[in-house]
Amino acid sequence: MNPQFKVRAEDLAWMAGFFDGEGSIGISHPDPVGRPGTFGLQVRVSQIVKEPLIVLSAVWGGAIGIRDNGGFGSRRIFQWSLTGPRAGEFLRALLPYLVVKKADALLALEFLAVRPPRSGARLTEAEISKRLALRDALMANHRGELR
Repeated sequence: MNPQFKVRAEDLAWMAGFFDGEGSIGISHPDPVGRPGTFGLQVRVSQIVKEPLIVLSAVWGGAIGIRDNGGFGSRRIFQWSLTGPRAGEFLRALLPYLVVKKADALLALEFLAVRPPRSGARLTEAEISKRLALRDALMANHRGELR
């Protein structure tokens, strides 16, 4: 979190409600063959109005991009994203206020806790298996299988 901002409980509650409605949590495993220990945690919020995303970016960092709207008219869709440990910091701060995405956030935080990232260190087979299981649980939760 940006130390320049004094974030109040009300601000975190607003962010959690906004994230519950417009956000997503994902765990990627981009190259399971060549680099089986490569994973990534990402949180995203997509929105046609950019201003709330500017607030999230100012407080938490991350990036705001524009993505194709997939054929739903001519509106641009802005997307804020935050990755890795900073995504975990964001989820930890919002956790007491999350409703819809609380279970996803808990899985994501457990994913980060498997082993804190160390530069150049490889994950063990057990750590890879645990992270894959957490990714699969998150995907199952997205499909409504764990609710």
